[in-house]
Amino acid sequence: MDNFKNNLTTILDNISNIYTVANESYLFSKYFNSGKNDSEIRIIESPSIRFLKHSMWRICIIELDKVFKKSDNHHFSFYEITNIVKQANLKTYHTNLDNNSLFLKWVKDLSKAKSTVTEINKLRNKLYAHTDRNKTALIEEINLDYSKIEELLEICLLLIKEMNLILLDRAYLENRIYFRNPKIVESLANHSATTRKQLKN
Repeated sequence: MDNFKNNLTTILDNISNIYTVANESYLFSKYFNSGKNDSEIRIIESPSIRFLKHSMWRICIIELDKVFKKSDNHHFSFYEITNIVKQANLKTYHTNLDNNSLFLKWVKDLSKAKSTVTEINKLRNKLYAHTDRNKTALIEEINLDYSKIEELLEICLLLIKEMNLILLDRAYLENRIYFRNPKIVESLANHSATTRKQLKN
């Protein structure tokens, strides 16, 4: 039982760390894509900010692929947890987890995310981690946007919370480390406006 719990703790802790990086990368990417006025729009359309936006998006995709991919090589994925639980035939609250409604819900949640995960895996394998020869056609073929990634992040957070609570009897508190009300675009826009005003004067 101790080995079982230690193994699950290690996997869930790693998934939590991966989620934090994925979520904050997503938040920064979305932030760098939204300007509230003409000055801010000019800033987010500059090459340096567009590069930062794409870099954050790319990190988010790569990290999400780690926790949702169904593969023998991925040891920090939700599928690894469901496989361990199923094989161990563990009883929680006097109920076999294999027949437990919550356990079945986890499997259903993972299945629900399957189409988005397939797109993410394709993007990661053929463009971000490795460069496919026909990348233009690949980009046109993949259908991903902020809303789909946001839904996947919500599923990820829900699974982390439920698995921590049910399997390890502990609460998971989301900890936003880097994305804390950034004012990068606003500051750059204000600086640019001040500089233009000074030059005009």
